[in-house]
Amino acid sequence: EWSYTDAMMRYAFDRFLPAGTTWRSLFHFVVVSARKPDFFTQRGPVYEVMTDSGLLKPFPGKLVEGRVYHGGNAALVQRQLGVDGDEILYVGDHMFTDVHISKEILRWRDTLNHVLAKHSGKTPADLQRDSDRDFYMTAEQAKAYGLVDHVVQPKPGRA
Repeated sequence: EWSYTDAMMRYAFDRFLPAGTTWRSLFHFVVVSARKPDFFTQRGPVYEVMTDSGLLKPFPGKLVEGRVYHGGNAALVQRQLGVDGDEILYVGDHMFTDVHISKEILRWRDTLNHVLAKHSGKTPADLQRDSDRDFYMTAEQAKAYGLVDHVVQPKPGRA
């Protein structure tokens, strides 16, 4: 909810910012009550939060910089800002868990990239870059890239 987010973020950020600057100046806009994981997978309704009262009003149709929104979804934010998901900061109410899980995933990814580098002849940096986004390959392309040793072909007459 807005009052919790505002209080938490003022405490966490404002005291470290230059005089007259608040945490809200760090963001294009704020979305509260995003309801992860649905925020990333569903197309939930979005409302504008009236910050002085906390009341909600219908979404105006375009996200406006400096305003606070309730609900919505990641696709809407990405589309309206013209950015990819990794360019959006999601701060949940379980920040330790969110950060811990992200670090765990990154540690596994780094390990996998080093193992693949050893066997593919690519550098970990190349593998990181190529696996950062959807990077589809045919079986033959995967062989040429060094991810597989052999491509098994179906027997004639079998598809």
